[in-house]
Amino acid sequence: MLSKSPIEKDSELFDWGQKFKYAFMTQDRLIAEDIFDKDFGFHNGKNKEEYIEYEMKEFFLKKDKFSLKLNSNVVIYELKDNFFYYSIGNHFDRNVFEAVFQYLPDTKKAIGNQYPCPIETKSQAILEYDNWEDYKSRWARKENIQYSKRINLFSSPLLKVENIKKVVCFHDMENYYMQMNHLESHLGGSYLSIMYDNKETKSLFQKVKIFGVGENFERKILFKNFDHPHLINNLFATIVQKKENVFRIHYNTDIIINILNIKTNKNDYFYKYPEQYHIDIELKKDEKIEFICVTDTLSLDWIIRFKNFN
Repeated sequence: MLSKSPIEKDSELFDWGQKFKYAFMTQDRLIAEDIFDKDFGFHNGKNKEEYIEYEMKEFFLKKDKFSLKLNSNVVIYELKDNFFYYSIGNHFDRNVFEAVFQYLPDTKKAIGNQYPCPIETKSQAILEYDNWEDYKSRWARKENIQYSKRINLFSSPLLKVENIKKVVCFHDMENYYMQMNHLESHLGGSYLSIMYDNKETKSLFQKVKIFGVGENFERKILFKNFDHPHLINNLFATIVQKKENVFRIHYNTDIIINILNIKTNKNDYFYKYPEQYHIDIELKKDEKIEFICVTDTLSLDWIIRFKNFN
């Protein structure tokens, strides 16, 4: 669970966080190599060299798009067993880059999270409506929100998602099921998704066991949730009917949205980092909206779901 307050700015761990930001923002590989211990292990399935190379490319490509600067805020929360949650934000959205590392006080350096592959935890807030008329009658009331969880696992040099047979979380998992998803590479590529019902709304640092072919991994994973200190609440999209079969999807443009997903019974539309104020969808004959999902930079999902759109 996240500590109640971030660590103090005069702490050695905060100094480490400033060095991390400077190293990757300025592409200084010497500093990047120095802030991580030689016994780095692996981070999201990558060894030290692979992780630094990956993050250098990510910061080079995205720092301008996300308005990250050398004076961007660094916020760190302590977890358990010297693990810590690290984030960098900008003036649009208080959370843009985030990671979990483990700190070694003796060397004042960090090591990787020891995840065998990239693991994305998602908490989902869901508003469900019977049909379009039901939505129009009570769209402004955020009542009866349902909650569920999702874990996405992506392939790494250490573990291919095709070799994962089962994933177990050490907290309540109701209606559990696994599904392989195949997206375009710019949307993250193929990944294994584990979905289950869970009403917990607090952030938790919980054990997860991954059963693979030939090797199993048990790790503690941070499940960010709706108590997150960087939360921007109620990011549900709104829907307006423009014509008989044309619907305009509005969403909050005051922050950066990771992905807008509009799913119908015939198509699946994905928009990464949408910049316009709205998206217009023209439904074909017999096409119905099933759900609209806004994913924020905390990887929290805000979902509007229809039992039967018509």
